[in-house]
Amino acid sequence: GGPYAPGRRDLAAEELKELIAWLERKTGRMFDNDRLLEVMALVNEQEGWYRKTRDLIAEAPKAPVTVVDTINATMQAQWQRGTKWAAGHARRMYEEIKALADAGHAAVPGEKYRLMWLGRGLWHDFAFYQNFEEKYGAAFVWSMYLAMGADAYIRNGFERDPLRALAARYIGMEDFLHMPPWNSGWFVHEAKRNRIDGVVYMAPANCMQAVEGSSFIVKALEKAGIPVLLFRGDPVDDRKWNRENMTELVGSFIEERIMAIPR
Repeated sequence: GGPYAPGRRDLAAEELKELIAWLERKTGRMFDNDRLLEVMALVNEQEGWYRKTRDLIAEAPKAPVTVVDTINATMQAQWQRGTKWAAGHARRMYEEIKALADAGHAAVPGEKYRLMWLGRGLWHDFAFYQNFEEKYGAAFVWSMYLAMGADAYIRNGFERDPLRALAARYIGMEDFLHMPPWNSGWFVHEAKRNRIDGVVYMAPANCMQAVEGSSFIVKALEKAGIPVLLFRGDPVDDRKWNRENMTELVGSFIEERIMAIPR
């Protein structure tokens, strides 16, 4: 089942089998289906904790953490997914954030506006996200990293055919992130669920597929009544990044678009 054409899944599964055969020849090691089942189960466990964490943040009266806390913590384990360490890390992250939420902790005590960060993380300037907390009470509470963990990786029923389940995960990853209306619909759903007041969207500065239909995404969010600031930038190269100018740009967006909406 699922949204993927059976022929597409079949092709991806056959390509995985060809890769396995090539690796067996090159390394002299044999594929272990039981080990793959174990890895798939650990991935589901890990992403399940991310789902609980994502939901907890969405439902909290004030966000107990911001993207500054969750992006790095999520991605450290995502690159190790399928390991017991990564599943345990995701569980501990959930437990820590739940304890904060249960205690009524607010990452931004004066939270007035909840912001969504669309695009890749601003890896070279994470402190930028915090520039708007004290002045505006604006908290960046959502990023794709935690939310992708919640919605894009889990595959149920993989025991029947783990390679086919693995194929279904990866043929959909590009669609999920980069293909309207899949991505735009998901962003709107997440924005509404997280009570997002405005979206700051850093789109890629190049012409790869990762351009992701940015105009469609903006149109869908604006149609839903959620203002969007779109700019182009590089998540890892700071040579064209000017924090002062960008702080002014986002500040004006908050003042002129978000604060202007009657509440």
